[in-house]
Amino acid sequence: MNRYVAVSGFLFLIVSFAHLFRILLDWQITINGQELPMSISYIAIALTLVLTAWAFKINK
Repeated sequence: MNRYVAVSGFLFLIVSFAHLFRILLDWQITINGQELPMSISYIAIALTLVLTAWAFKINK
């Protein structure tokens, strides 16, 4: 179980960095003709960092 939690935490960290790069490099995401607002990436960074911290705290 510990390996699963560590891998999950690492994947959440990668997703967090992807959203950070989206904000810093001003990447636009279009789904079905509509652009996703940047505010979604701000929320996603916060959530994925919380999940990363939670995974690494459990893994101790």
